[in-house]
Amino acid sequence: MHYLLTGASSGIGRAFLELLLKQAAATPASSAAAYTAASTPAEAPAAAPAEDPAVAPSAGVAPPNLSLTVLSRSASKLHEVQTLCAPYPCRGLCLDLTQPELIEPQLTELLATAPPVDRVVYCAGMTRIEAVTKLRYAQNLAMMNLSYLSLVELLRVLIAHKSVEHQTKVVVVSALAATTGAEHTVSYSTAKQALETFVRHGAPELLAENVWINALAPSYVDTPMLKFNRLIDRNFATNVRKIQPLGLLSPQAVAHELAALLESTCCTGTIRYVNGGMRY
Repeated sequence: MHYLLTGASSGIGRAFLELLLKQAAATPASSAAAYTAASTPAEAPAAAPAEDPAVAPSAGVAPPNLSLTVLSRSASKLHEVQTLCAPYPCRGLCLDLTQPELIEPQLTELLATAPPVDRVVYCAGMTRIEAVTKLRYAQNLAMMNLSYLSLVELLRVLIAHKSVEHQTKVVVVSALAATTGAEHTVSYSTAKQALETFVRHGAPELLAENVWINALAPSYVDTPMLKFNRLIDRNFATNVRKIQPLGLLSPQAVAHELAALLESTCCTGTIRYVNGGMRY
């Protein structure tokens, strides 16, 4: 099973990667054989199709024959992630997703020697707390590129390098802020709304290419992206309970939600809200 990951160096993306590695390492050899049989139609018994729960891996569980491709704009963080992934094969590509025009030439070269991509987790993101009257075009464009336009370009390139018979499942990480909004986060919220709109309306066309896509939209998660919130409010972790009764969500808990959505056989084009009790 070949996973392509963005945003795997911190936060939800890092938690998902660690979950994936832990589950792969814990999968016994007997399950490995069963997974291989289920994943290879030519070798699978006629009575055991891939969707049979007796032979298919359970929802959210990484198969033992794991390989990864990781995209990061930081060479040092990319190296850190590749080291973490050992002994599983992990290809790395240093790529700035605020510049979608770089995706095709760089990713095409990598895909030429890589196995087909089975799963994509698009978790790249950044936040900016700024009054709407102070936002600049370059800042808005970078946010939109990272949250939305680079995803579209990445999927276009992936589809061009796979057969329609090969299924690829995608989960993109959005945010509940796309629905609720928050003061001084209009650039972030707008970019995430564009992402969700693409998921909803692009899903039928992507399904024709055997690509399933869903979005996970969590509320406040305890990640480095909240550093600006903590600077503004030193008691943010406590005060957030006024609007999010369950408190800050842990990246590990959200990673489990992501893993389950990634292996769903019931939906495509949906937004899965992880609200921490927040009303929306």
